[in-house]
Amino acid sequence: MSLFRPGSARAARLLVIAAALSIAGCAGTTVHEVASRPPTLSSLPPRSIGVVIEDESLPPEKPSRRARQAADLRTVSAALSERIPKLLASHRLAVVPAGQPPDLILRCRILALRSGSKALRVFVGYGAGKTVLQVGVTLADPAARDAPLLDFATHSTTGSMPGGGYGIPALVGEGLKALQKDGLAVEVDQTLQAIDSRVGAYFLSQGWPYPTLPQLGEP
Repeated sequence: MSLFRPGSARAARLLVIAAALSIAGCAGTTVHEVASRPPTLSSLPPRSIGVVIEDESLPPEKPSRRARQAADLRTVSAALSERIPKLLASHRLAVVPAGQPPDLILRCRILALRSGSKALRVFVGYGAGKTVLQVGVTLADPAARDAPLLDFATHSTTGSMPGGGYGIPALVGEGLKALQKDGLAVEVDQTLQAIDSRVGAYFLSQGWPYPTLPQLGEP
């Protein structure tokens, strides 16, 4: 005899997915310490931009964790170095290589990162094994010695929700797919979205264009 009434299979499937999302934990990015000021030298819209990715993260206190952090740093630095120029180019900004003078410089400083432990996020939760990515971002006019035009920091984390009792039924099918979406890859995605949103808002506040190029297949 079936334990489920007709029509309840879909509800059970949704519960499994919800449980998996609870295991993976809340993925979210917040933006702190936003400061901005208008440009002082020129009101002309910028056409070119330079991108600088720097590491200002502190090594873990435990030597056993330093190799893991170094690997995480290489992964995140490579992702930001590749994807931020593509993001800016999608808004019709010419991204210039190092050594050439741009109209603006976008500097991203990796302040803290930790890939954490998916096993701890799944079976313990409440912050155990959570993923962390913090990035300080400035937008500056290289011809001016004043404070940056825009200054903010992003804080992105996964893994603050309960794990434990939700685990076993969710580690199959849709539940497993949901679990695979957490970690540094999610934090990088959300950090890029936050950078795009803040830089775009600043451009628009100055009356500068920040158009989005159509994606492949769009009219």
